[in-house]
Amino acid sequence: MIYPYINLNGKTAEAVPYYASVFDIPHHHILTFGQAGNPGFTVPPGFENKAMFSFLDIDQTRVMFCDHYPGIASKSGASISLNIITSQENIDAWFPRLAKDGKVGMPLQKTMWSKYYGSVVDKFGIVWQFSINEE
Repeated sequence: MIYPYINLNGKTAEAVPYYASVFDIPHHHILTFGQAGNPGFTVPPGFENKAMFSFLDIDQTRVMFCDHYPGIASKSGASISLNIITSQENIDAWFPRLAKDGKVGMPLQKTMWSKYYGSVVDKFGIVWQFSINEE
């Protein structure tokens, strides 16, 4: 099993509650570097309130989140997209929520590979693809 781990460059505290609301997840928790006690490395001053770890279970997949440790170069969303294969009901609920402050890459439609597919880049730069598999 592979769980995606999204690094959000200091925006995890904003992103996790946002995604929880998009995907109707009632509870979430963010463990900060300061709450972690002694993580086995030095936490730079001012970084105590940044997210060391969080996760959301989205449609049977655990998606994990954190803030990048200072000095680690990253660009959110540059090399990952999340493809959620789910019901049309879920797609119709979640897609417009992500698109509201994001940008639609491909509107929801029938394609040669899915009877219902669309993609959106959310306000944090993460690419989400939604589809229904033919069975």
